[in-house]
Amino acid sequence: MKDNTRRTFLIQLSLLSAGALLVPSCKGKSMNELNGGKLDWNEIREQFPISSNEIVQFNSGSSGTMPIAVQKELMELIKTMNAMPPYEALDMWENERSRTKERIASMLGVTKEELAFVRNTTEGLNNVLMGLPLKKDDEVICSNVDYPYPIYSINQRVEREGIQKVEVQLDLMQNSNEEIVEAYKNAITDKTKLILLTHMTHREGHILPISKICDMAHANGVEVLVDAAHSFAHVEHTISEFGCDYYATSLHKWLNAPHGTGLLYVAKSKIPKIFPLSPSDKKQNDNMVKFEYIGTRSFAHELGIGPALEFLEITGLTAKQEHLHALKKYWTDKVKNLKNVQLHSNTSQDKSCAIASFQIIGKSAGAILNQFEKEFKLHLKATGYKGEVGFLRVSPNIFTSYNNLDRLVDAIRITSN
Repeated sequence: MKDNTRRTFLIQLSLLSAGALLVPSCKGKSMNELNGGKLDWNEIREQFPISSNEIVQFNSGSSGTMPIAVQKELMELIKTMNAMPPYEALDMWENERSRTKERIASMLGVTKEELAFVRNTTEGLNNVLMGLPLKKDDEVICSNVDYPYPIYSINQRVEREGIQKVEVQLDLMQNSNEEIVEAYKNAITDKTKLILLTHMTHREGHILPISKICDMAHANGVEVLVDAAHSFAHVEHTISEFGCDYYATSLHKWLNAPHGTGLLYVAKSKIPKIFPLSPSDKKQNDNMVKFEYIGTRSFAHELGIGPALEFLEITGLTAKQEHLHALKKYWTDKVKNLKNVQLHSNTSQDKSCAIASFQIIGKSAGAILNQFEKEFKLHLKATGYKGEVGFLRVSPNIFTSYNNLDRLVDAIRITSN
């Protein structure tokens, strides 16, 4: 990186650390664009304290961590909130909250009036799964690749209200996009009201054909709820392209926003019929704010979403996505042909991004997880399907170095032998 480019980059980071916006002349352009594509990922990496931890973090799928600039801004916000009556701080910050929603709405191709801040994807999904009016024998479709917690919500309504759960069985390493769409189509009956659909699966990082499934579902009069826990600020997409009715994501994963921040989208025409998890004033029935009435919470964390969005602008999402895919390909290409190593992810660019999973044949995922942590100082995630052999998920982030990945590859080679 040339000296003048480096200075510009560091100036931007220092401005972020001071809580300011990007340099006005640079507004709307990523650092990657400003530097003619010469983005230095080592400079980005140095902004994350976790990058210097003795144990390498390969579990961003569970949660990301904040860069220094976002941490500093959050600390200032917390100080402000504790130096005045907290609800006066919330009133003071309302315009900034609105601007943050407007920026996210622009990214996702929707309106800010269709968005609510929640604490995580699970809370967002449950507002819809528990709040959608359903009667006995109405059907909700899910699949074996969905995250367990929204399935628990469906199971509760099955037990309490007599609705029916229909579970589609997918084989992500074998099924084509067309076969996946057909599997959901074949599950629809005249009693189907909703499809719970995962954009990027939490076990393998597999990207499903959301738009095609939504088109098919709507053609059959069925609504769609998208679990986008791993999507936002990870892979380029918009809700408007999906055409879904409901969407929930976590902002503390791939945006690296403060922990306990998430987002719920409900199409404007659907807002009135969804009962919020925490009941609110009926005069707010047509307003997304009804999903935010959960009592006192850390309002400062919601304000910390804005600085995280500013940090994303440094790289731009396109460059970030390409880099995350390159990190995944680097280690998977080195281990895919090793004896006793089996990948559980399709690593092509249209099927996955940062996340990939592997299994060492003949060894339990739990044993390998512990060995990697203690012997190799690598933190991964053990996962799998009920009744099947488990495997390990690797989810690097923009704070991951190629040296980190070399350590992972060495550990897999040693363990598989």
